[in-house]
Amino acid sequence: MSELFNLLIDIGNSQIKIAIWDGDSLRKRSTCNQNNFNLAISKYKKIDIGKIFFVSVVSTDINREIRTKLQKIFALKPMQFRATRSLMGVKNGYKNPSQLGDDRWCCVVGGHITIAKPFMVVDCGSAISVDFVNFNGKHEGGYILSGFEGYGDSFLHTHRLKNLKIKKINLSTRTSIAKETSDALVKGYILMVTSAIEKMYKEFATNIKYKPKLIITGPYSREIFSHTSLKAKFEPDFALKCLGIISGEY
Repeated sequence: MSELFNLLIDIGNSQIKIAIWDGDSLRKRSTCNQNNFNLAISKYKKIDIGKIFFVSVVSTDINREIRTKLQKIFALKPMQFRATRSLMGVKNGYKNPSQLGDDRWCCVVGGHITIAKPFMVVDCGSAISVDFVNFNGKHEGGYILSGFEGYGDSFLHTHRLKNLKIKKINLSTRTSIAKETSDALVKGYILMVTSAIEKMYKEFATNIKYKPKLIITGPYSREIFSHTSLKAKFEPDFALKCLGIISGEY
């Protein structure tokens, strides 16, 4: 009898990540969007899939559509991971647990299982979310910052900036004083985000009297990771990895 694998899907606002969990690590990772999801997922049809797990931040209608496609292709009922009050020894820090993003809760629970020490996870996507977990596996809560696209949109009503095309953040960008407006906007964003992350980290470390592990993840985590002065671990697919760890418990 051949080995069965768990199929993992992380559905974000701008991209969808897919991978196989072999019980220990991610394999056959791929990235797509909603428009080419059918083509991307079809590449996994020949793999022996035992269970399907997905975490999502999109609408109920889109989730239903994707769930239907998955059932049709694999003849399995996908399991959607959702935020709860507690799970696997971790307590949700939100007053209303369901308000915490399912992807954030996935990182909190999976992170605690693997790290087993205080940690801070920064997810750089359409928005930047920051979450904190203490020694006891309690989620302390978090912050939400503007993503890069939203930051650019904030200047649409500023007369001299609304028609300016903002450059993308890249690894070579430095936060030295800018000499032109487009650079000033990009460098200002990098400085704003990294300064906020560093301040949050230092305050959390002071409060718990311990240097927590810092995880930076998400679609443009590499760019933020390359500009922070803190010691951090770059994990671009952390939510997917955490979903795999959690799936192993079911």
